[in-house]
Amino acid sequence: MYPNELFAFYSDVREIWKAPLGFHAHDNLGLAIENSKAALDAGCNLIDCSINGYGLGGRNTDFVETVDLVRDSRPDLPDVDKRELETVVEAIGMPPKEVFHDLYYQSGLKNLEQEWCPILWDMYGDRCFELLERLPRREYKEVEEVIDFAEQEGVVK
Repeated sequence: MYPNELFAFYSDVREIWKAPLGFHAHDNLGLAIENSKAALDAGCNLIDCSINGYGLGGRNTDFVETVDLVRDSRPDLPDVDKRELETVVEAIGMPPKEVFHDLYYQSGLKNLEQEWCPILWDMYGDRCFELLERLPRREYKEVEEVIDFAEQEGVVK
């Protein structure tokens, strides 16, 4: 959806639904934050987000950007130090969102399940891209098939 479409949709829903209302955006078009802002403007109470935008479907609304958005939209809420948030995100150990988005894309080209990306990243780090470059495209049933291939090819972290 585009922000103008979203605003109209959520405004209509808000007229009917008086209970708390939330919004979950995907960032495939790079509009997750803009759409989340439109949802807040239309009366949503909750904005779903994830660390570095990671999610089962890939490219969700980024946590740090969402905190900035909510802080800008709701100045009555306590202020949060953005650097502290980024430090927490870094401590979790997930790759930067740009890396993970590329990893989702590359895994899709090889017909892998997206939920395998964090597993492969934990095991191989930046070498995931080398692994995916070598990996033949076929139907994989289990992540262990990919791990076995990586071991045969000598891909290690």
